[in-house]
Amino acid sequence: MVQRASEGIKKGEGTTHAKAVNNVIKFLSQRDCEVYRGWYEFWSQKFVRENKWKKEPGHEYDIVARRLIDGVPFGKQYFIEVDGEKHSNTEPQINDGMAEKWVIEELKQKIIRLPKVECLGTLEDRTSYFEEKLSDLI
Repeated sequence: MVQRASEGIKKGEGTTHAKAVNNVIKFLSQRDCEVYRGWYEFWSQKFVRENKWKKEPGHEYDIVARRLIDGVPFGKQYFIEVDGEKHSNTEPQINDGMAEKWVIEELKQKIIRLPKVECLGTLEDRTSYFEEKLSDLI
């Protein structure tokens, strides 16, 4: 039996993806945000059943963050995904759609998708882009 590559053992995070995620984390950390990297959400059985999902019942989000006011977490959590080139393929789009649906419909939180290419480079070069795209959070 041949297993599809998407169902096999994951190879881990690529170098450029890691750099892009690190830039976003550094930016948010400098702006009084509570930041978690690699946040895994297990989806409920009900959600999995209703959506006829046959794969792993959950998703690892690149970043989860929320504002800190006087050192106390405040407001909605923001789930942030840094999307690379593979996200233009059908299967990653379906997976991303389910992950997004969980955040919006079940958790009632917000999700922000950032293209990986826009998150690379020096943090100084990316600051204005991040300020625009993450303005609801900061």
